[in-house]
Amino acid sequence: NKFIYSDVDECVVKWFPNFSNDVLKKLGYKVIDPTAYYIHHHFDIGNDIVEELIQEYHSSGALRNLPPIDDSVHFLKKICEDFGYKIVFITACGDYSTKCQEYKDRYHCLENIFGKENIHDLHCVSTSSKKLPILKKYNDTGSLWIDDNIENVEMGIRLGYESYIYESPFNKHYEGLAPRIKSWKHVYNIISKKEAV
Repeated sequence: NKFIYSDVDECVVKWFPNFSNDVLKKLGYKVIDPTAYYIHHHFDIGNDIVEELIQEYHSSGALRNLPPIDDSVHFLKKICEDFGYKIVFITACGDYSTKCQEYKDRYHCLENIFGKENIHDLHCVSTSSKKLPILKKYNDTGSLWIDDNIENVEMGIRLGYESYIYESPFNKHYEGLAPRIKSWKHVYNIISKKEAV
């Protein structure tokens, strides 16, 4: 099997807009820095409160029905169908084991969008730093790793992955080594060129 490694939120599904609209704005929290990646910097709210609200949000079943982002549905499935890839999702949505309902909800969402046959694995970890052991475990040098988090993308570069940063309003200041991608069509074209060699 050939694998493509990807973050989930803001790379293949829209999590932040739903959480901010359904939870934070309804509770009256105001945006103080619209370009900040971390929610407690984006909104006028403490990090401990953010963590509590996220856990409540995830426990409500919200992870089950998040909408896909951009053209991910068509082109991520097309990558799998045309070139024989499987997807490994690594998401810092919470340290959920496969027995947790939150894990099941997240997998259900991804399965519905991208097809069970195209998903090799889903790893749910508590923080971005916890993605390191997962990427080390696969040790898949040269494979594509896609994330919107700058630290995660740089982590992939250090481990030998072909890392790309999925462009969002929260990483526009990034000037590191990872190329930017703005769509899954772009990813498809990158893989198409690799496969043609």
